[in-house]
Amino acid sequence: MKRVTRQVPADCTIILTGDTHDGSNLFAREAYQELLAEIHDTTGMYLIHMGDACESRCTDHRYFELATADPDRLTPDFQVDSVVETHRCVSGKILAWLQGNHEWSLHRYGDLSARIARELQVPYGTYTCRLALNDAHGCMMKLFLTHGIGCQLTSNAKDLEQQQANMKATLKRRLQNKSGDCVLMACGDTHKLLVVQPAQRLFLAEDDHGTLKSHYVRPGDGQERWIEPDRRWYVNTGSWLKMYQEGVSGYAERFGFDPIELGYARIEIRDRKIHNVEKVVI
Repeated sequence: MKRVTRQVPADCTIILTGDTHDGSNLFAREAYQELLAEIHDTTGMYLIHMGDACESRCTDHRYFELATADPDRLTPDFQVDSVVETHRCVSGKILAWLQGNHEWSLHRYGDLSARIARELQVPYGTYTCRLALNDAHGCMMKLFLTHGIGCQLTSNAKDLEQQQANMKATLKRRLQNKSGDCVLMACGDTHKLLVVQPAQRLFLAEDDHGTLKSHYVRPGDGQERWIEPDRRWYVNTGSWLKMYQEGVSGYAERFGFDPIELGYARIEIRDRKIHNVEKVVI
């Protein structure tokens, strides 16, 4: 766990992304580089990487695939170098860099994520990070960021809407007790792309004239010591790892996994508050 504090404008956009898996030919590299170019060219746009930047699979790992391995980035050293070079154009806009389970699997080799963060000169959040966002007037809000939460966010429901609801409920339940003063809580790892908005819960209360009026529970504003779980945002940040590649078969194909949306989450902060969080599918 690491606590990181960063200065950002009261109006800004933050890209939450990760699970890029550099070193695999299934990495949607061109689309990711287009996102980095947008971040570079856009004032007030920042990046948080949630981990699994490197594929980091040894040849004896059950998911290692020579057919899908990038021949120019076979070893962890080459993968780290590639990640650093890919992100150098936005290094001044990276708010935090997290460690993923792929990098951790080679911890005996050294902390690859710490090396990436050090070479990019960006804050290293370790596996889990509490990120405080400040502007000129002080702390605007806190974010809870972790690479994984120890589950795959699956659902056996037959209805698609129920599947989504079940996965979102699991995401919320696994994150909500981790840090009660964070207005947004996010994880990566599962490759699912999910956004859970603050609940639109209706209640009745009297106004100043004693008239009973309907109201909705408002989203957390980031200034409270305790933000009720229903008033927070929850995000699973997706991935950039394609399921299919012409001429080769990856482990997701052979294990019979269903296709998933590739992309990232986009946080829009306006007037010191989260205005919206949307998932962006590439």
